[in-house]
Amino acid sequence: MEVKDRAIGKYLECITKKLLDMDVSDCTADLDELLSQDFTLTWSFDEIDSWLKEADISDDKKAFIIRLTEQIKKHKTQ
Repeated sequence: MEVKDRAIGKYLECITKKLLDMDVSDCTADLDELLSQDFTLTWSFDEIDSWLKEADISDDKKAFIIRLTEQIKKHKTQ
């Protein structure tokens, strides 16, 4: 599996674990390692961005997801 695909999978796993109040320390460490590699994404984050505007979740969870999304978007093509 390509790095970009593993990164998206890990990103979604981290979001899911955070929403379920599970420990995300291993997940975020794995994602950070993947994000340190060179790859380009064409994946759209529009649905997540739109959902975050209306999501009925804690500010802590929302901030966590926004931070992860900003990090992974650095690999997105314009």
